[in-house]
Amino acid sequence: MAAARFEIYVVRRRSAAGIEPVAEGATWRLLSNNNRDLGRAATIFSNVDLCAAAVERLRRFGDRAVAVSMRDGRADWTWRVQVDQVAVAVSSRRYHRRVQAEYASAVFLGLVPGAEVTNAVRFVRL
Repeated sequence: MAAARFEIYVVRRRSAAGIEPVAEGATWRLLSNNNRDLGRAATIFSNVDLCAAAVERLRRFGDRAVAVSMRDGRADWTWRVQVDQVAVAVSSRRYHRRVQAEYASAVFLGLVPGAEVTNAVRFVRL
């Protein structure tokens, strides 16, 4: 059975002429063993190497990570993970209840230490 894994993405936008995509940075997301998106990087990094280094820092310092649940609009909840008071990950979706957001962030943090980083870099367009 496949385990949870980090995937790294090169972020592309269309050029000013709208013809060729232009690479603008890199980001990551953590997927569960059934390919469910569990959480994402809190920022876009300038290149793939910095993105991969951020994933390794999260895995290494995960014991210092703190999850914070917060309102997103009037009725929804999201979460953010901070290491040394710096946001490193955010929820990939909104939740109807705070307890669901708290549970989801706990699952995310529980999977981080053992999650592998995939070798293939994928591309995403914004």
